[in-house]
Amino acid sequence: MLATLVFIVCVVLFTIAFGRIFCGWICPQTIFMEMVFRKVEEWIEGDANKRKKLDAGPWTNEKRLKKSIKHVLFFGISFLIANTFLAYITGSENLIKIITEPISLHLVGFASIIVFTIAFYLVYTLVRELVCTVICPYGRLQEVMLDKQTLVVAYNDVRGEPRGKLSRNDNDLLNLKGDCIDCGLCVSVCPTGIDIRKGTQMECINCTACIDVCDEVMDKIHKPRRLIGFSLRMVFAIMKNYPLMAG
Repeated sequence: MLATLVFIVCVVLFTIAFGRIFCGWICPQTIFMEMVFRKVEEWIEGDANKRKKLDAGPWTNEKRLKKSIKHVLFFGISFLIANTFLAYITGSENLIKIITEPISLHLVGFASIIVFTIAFYLVYTLVRELVCTVICPYGRLQEVMLDKQTLVVAYNDVRGEPRGKLSRNDNDLLNLKGDCIDCGLCVSVCPTGIDIRKGTQMECINCTACIDVCDEVMDKIHKPRRLIGFSLRMVFAIMKNYPLMAG
């Protein structure tokens, strides 16, 4: 009981200080999703925009081939994860026996492998980010545990607004636009599909994908980096009330 209480207190304190960094960088769901399954998906179907066009398009032979290859690989990876997971529970020696000996001798173990394989396959093909935003109790408690001094991924609206498309005819002296060119890439790369420019949201898992892609855009238009970056929740609220401080 004491160990459980200490663990819960540590989780709460970590979250208050650093936000949802665990979800973006430590959680197995995110690691497997972004570093394994998403990489396979991008390799076969392309980036987010190409995948959306493929999903919305008709069922051509190319689409059937890509979807078939992707799901076969997804099922194979899920099978490997299920075996690894079962090895932690039963031990590697027992797992080898389940694989090498007749199925009739290990019906429970074989059934466990099949069940876990299907479960992992469904999680990473259908459920996906809903695990982070709906199912995970830690994710649902984020808004309760964060405060104004929590380190979170945030958009600097004082510097970025008013946003607008970049034009070659803009006069730098008369241009009143902010640094955000409204390219939408921060939304496209977000695994949970949120717009970080609308403020801190429960779905943000602090993966920092929006930071990386925004920095790339700022480099291309010769603007300072970190239009989106890690910040305390209270900083930009202060800057909005006192614009001179933002300058």
